[in-house]
Amino acid sequence: MSDPAITLPAAARAMPLCNVMGMTTLVRMELRRYLDGWHYAVLAPVLTTLLFFAVFALALGADRADVMGIPFFHFLAPGLIAMTAMSTAFEAAGWTSIDSKISGTMDVLLSAPLRPGELVAGFLIAAVCLATINALLVAICMQPFVPLLPVAPLEALASLLLGSLLFAVIGLLAGLWASKFDHVATVQNFLVAPAVFLSGAFFPVAGYGGLLSEAMQGNPAFWAIDGVRRGFTTTGESEGWITLPLLALVAVVAVFFARHAVAAGWKIKR
Repeated sequence: MSDPAITLPAAARAMPLCNVMGMTTLVRMELRRYLDGWHYAVLAPVLTTLLFFAVFALALGADRADVMGIPFFHFLAPGLIAMTAMSTAFEAAGWTSIDSKISGTMDVLLSAPLRPGELVAGFLIAAVCLATINALLVAICMQPFVPLLPVAPLEALASLLLGSLLFAVIGLLAGLWASKFDHVATVQNFLVAPAVFLSGAFFPVAGYGGLLSEAMQGNPAFWAIDGVRRGFTTTGESEGWITLPLLALVAVVAVFFARHAVAAGWKIKR
């Protein structure tokens, strides 16, 4: 009697150079998570920004002097749009990463066929998408009061996306570093909020004067806010041909640093 034929297992499928399907699935999962909680991921930041705008409008009225040669509310609106995007990007990436660690979802993601760079890209792309959605909603809601359309849309969009990407990386690293939600809130309150609020969102940084003004002009948050404002109004405090490439460079370096941190397993588990 002959021996039964031996069936060999199928050869393992080689990993593609970029697991697009895996990254897309991760992005869709994160976006669904954000949009399922739309009341705090979308509604809350949009309403908060509109409240800022309402407070300035009611407190200053229509008699507010022009700023840098343009009406004050035309100066303010792009700053609020950029501020919303960067704050949302930080919160989305930061809360997602710490929640994944605490809930154990990170263990599942680490066992998925995703390289460290693909895992980081999935988190960051989802955070930037949410930031762009919120910024767009703020811009639409402001139109009845400040009918302002971008005159240089590519510059405005590039500044918005790069600024959101940079703050998403900061949020991701903060979530990896944190061991509880309070730690992410600490970074947000003592680092992110001052960096955004004091970087030209509400007033020109030239008003600081001296060394403080020069220091603020070296802040990447200022480059993003000023780039969005210049894209909407052609008015800015910096030269876009300098600050936009610098912002892109800082964002790319930050992404590579985040990828290296995840690849090294830096605080990736609780």
